[in-house]
Amino acid sequence: MAPCGRPEITSSGGDFFLTQQEFVVPSDYIGRVPGAGHFVIMSARRLDTRLDPNLPPEPIPGYCLPVPENPPLVVHGSPASMYACGQDPGYTVPLSQQYIETVSGHELVEWVEDGVTCEVSFHGNTALNQILALTAARATVLVRPTVG
Repeated sequence: MAPCGRPEITSSGGDFFLTQQEFVVPSDYIGRVPGAGHFVIMSARRLDTRLDPNLPPEPIPGYCLPVPENPPLVVHGSPASMYACGQDPGYTVPLSQQYIETVSGHELVEWVEDGVTCEVSFHGNTALNQILALTAARATVLVRPTVG
């Protein structure tokens, strides 16, 4: 089995972003490309996926649609929502309708914990990736910044 490489991790001004790409998956897994997976974890007090900084922040890209869940989802005691994210239309739409493309084609779980919007997503619109996203979300731990 090949290694999955180093994740990309950035943290700035209270925003946190982690993405892991090209990790090895079973041949029948539907991910980013055959045989490779991709997941993303993002969090911020003011999570904004819009590309236009002049518009109010929006934590969920406009190309993502809610997935009805019954019973309702809960992550760390907070209500959570599942989204199926289609393909990002990119620059074919006006700037006011453009979003980050990071979660394009993902199943995404979103919840708010202690005022921080948190999202976990896996590439590939499948029921398995919904389960993986929810399981990973429930395994996260919100770490408070330390001073000095």
